[in-house]
Amino acid sequence: MVLLAVALAVLFVGAVAFAVATLLRLKRQRLLVAEAEQAVSTRSRELAAKGVALERAERLRAEAGERADAAEQAHRRAELDKVRAEYERSMAEQDRMRAEHARAAADDERAKARRAAAVAEASIEESRIAAERAISDSVSSDERAAAAERRAAEASAIGVDPHVLWALERSRVERRWKLGVSMHPDGSLFADAPNALVEALQVELDVIREEVGTVVALVAELPPSVTAAGSLLTLRATQELLASVVRRADTIKLRVFAEVNDIVVIIEARDERGSLVEPLMLATPPSLGLEASPGGVRILDAITD
Repeated sequence: MVLLAVALAVLFVGAVAFAVATLLRLKRQRLLVAEAEQAVSTRSRELAAKGVALERAERLRAEAGERADAAEQAHRRAELDKVRAEYERSMAEQDRMRAEHARAAADDERAKARRAAAVAEASIEESRIAAERAISDSVSSDERAAAAERRAAEASAIGVDPHVLWALERSRVERRWKLGVSMHPDGSLFADAPNALVEALQVELDVIREEVGTVVALVAELPPSVTAAGSLLTLRATQELLASVVRRADTIKLRVFAEVNDIVVIIEARDERGSLVEPLMLATPPSLGLEASPGGVRILDAITD
């Protein structure tokens, strides 16, 4: 009986212990289940929060893409506007350049018209002067011949020989030519010259070009029958006319031509701005065979028939 009681007691204690252990295990399982459920709930909330963040990020990305597309379109429009502005500026510049060219062409045409008018006026004036001189020559040829004879007589009376003076002047001109112009000073200037007066005038211009740097040109149309006195007077008068403009002129054109029995010398000088430079008028009495004319001088009876 005692053993049975002990055995029952042991069985009871074992049953109680098993029951307690089972209760503890169930309690622990319920705790684990609760923790698992809590973890699942937390994970679900995290996943929901991540889903919301992902949706927000996707929405922001879409908005950023739209803004980028809008910015790209704005950039393209700005580029197109810039290209259009460049094109319009280029067209405006071309229009301005065409206007400048047209204005310059108009100015050139006006200048040409003014020069043509001036040339025409000068031609008319020269024609008028030539006509007046032709009339005067036809009316007073006897008087001019008498004046020439009188000048020759006066020269003879004082012992002045025009041929000697002209020979001396040629020597002086040739010396200037050898010292300042000629590349071969041992040669002779007048040895083979068809017209000594033309050669002497050319030397005067060459010396001016070498010493001063002025651009010079000679236009001479003279017959070979120029007298010694006429050659001397023409050269000396030309020297004085050139001396009066050489320091003020940038270009000089010397025109020497025959009119009936006279020689006409005209200086056409212009400064660096293209303005006309007038030579000083030679104040000489008619008895010396010189007569002032527009832009130069006239040497009377310098050519023999």
